Amino acid sequence: MPLFDILLNHGSLGIFAAFLIWLYTNMQKRMDELVDKFQGQLEEIRKDQKVDQEALRVRYDDVIGKYDADRKQVRLQIKEKIEKVGVLLQNVNQKTSNFLVRHDASADDIDFVKRQVTEIGEQVKSMNDLVKAMDQEQRVRNLVKLAHGDTIPPK
Repeated sequence: MPLFDILLNHGSLGIFAAFLIWLYTNMQKRMDELVDKFQGQLEEIRKDQKVDQEALRVRYDDVIGKYDADRKQVRLQIKEKIEKVGVLLQNVNQKTSNFLVRHDASADDIDFVKRQVTEIGEQVKSMNDLVKAMDQEQRVRNLVKLAHGDTIPPK
């Protein structure tokens, strides 16, 4: 090899230069191997991170599904209560009309109407509490969607 002949012709300085060249090439091979190994490790970490992220998304989807089911059930309950309140209001209106038509109503009828009105007031208050709870749950769902990556701002 002509390169080694040139280096050997320069004595110990040439031998030292040959050693430095050999050392440089070996270190470069090591560095290349380390970089390849590091990139392989990074790729494994990325794969693990993707798997973890998918599992987290599935869990959040389950939670959101449960909240949606609960919300539907609460809405049905509110609908039923509103229908009951409507029926009660019709009864109260009928009884009030009958009460106004009849002049000989007794004190018992007045107490009954008062109880009905009180019941209606309590049911309306209960419905207001349910609506507030639904609003709060919707805010939580919107925050979960934001954390999940959706861009819908909370209402």
